[in-house]
Amino acid sequence: MKKVIVTIFITVLISCTTVNKNIDKFEIYSSFAKTKSEFMEIIEQNNKKKIDKFFIKGLRNRIVLKELKKYDFNNYLIILSDSIEIINADKIKTLFMINNGIDTLYFDVTWKRYNNIWKISSFYEKY
Repeated sequence: MKKVIVTIFITVLISCTTVNKNIDKFEIYSSFAKTKSEFMEIIEQNNKKKIDKFFIKGLRNRIVLKELKKYDFNNYLIILSDSIEIINADKIKTLFMINNGIDTLYFDVTWKRYNNIWKISSFYEKY
């Protein structure tokens, strides 16, 4: 009896883990491109009040925003990479770079989609 139950359990487990959602990569790229262009436009305009709408509300992101708002973006070259890593249909990762002459800071940015708008859920410095 144990063998039958274990066999059924393993069969169900294997069948559930092999379900693969078909992710429309073109739709993800195009929707993120729209958000990216809007985000970069706000950065280039140095509009620190509107940058809040691109971050998911939370303690960690509030600290990141507080630090970002201290700087004048016009003094830096800011690049958001075109290549994205698709984690799932509503979550992607990109590379964000801040250059101030000879130093370049690299950040891993995780974006989540809410109502077809991509928002930053985590922002970590890459070492």
